[in-house]
Amino acid sequence: MAARAVVVFFSALIFVRMAGLRTLGKYSAFDHITVLILGSIMGRSVVAAGPFFSFLLSVAVIILLHRLMAWSSYKSHEIGKIIKGSPLVLYKKGQLQQHNMKRTLVTIEDLEETIRVLMKEDGFDHVDEIRLERSGRISVVKKKEGK
Repeated sequence: MAARAVVVFFSALIFVRMAGLRTLGKYSAFDHITVLILGSIMGRSVVAAGPFFSFLLSVAVIILLHRLMAWSSYKSHEIGKIIKGSPLVLYKKGQLQQHNMKRTLVTIEDLEETIRVLMKEDGFDHVDEIRLERSGRISVVKKKEGK
């Protein structure tokens, strides 16, 4: 099992390098699923009595699928929307977008917290727009000076 662990460690390092930085960097739902599956397969390959190289081959297939889907998303905006989703506006020019907030289960308290964390301010006075991004993060666009 120790020998398997060593091989899995270095194989995982190679596979993650093949997958690219975005697999572990952006954390979209698409990336989370890939990381979860990889962790599960790699963990089983260390402790399971199954065929070792079949585990490693399945990891390579998952990595290739991830790269193919990422490439497809890069080439086609429509495919990207299907795989990764689209950002949603939660607040725009002084108006809460209640439909999108209800749809995503984001509360006004979540928006206020985001403003405090990102802008170090309290309230919506200097906020032009707030979005729920494809990664699941909430982003804030400041009002332009003079508005």
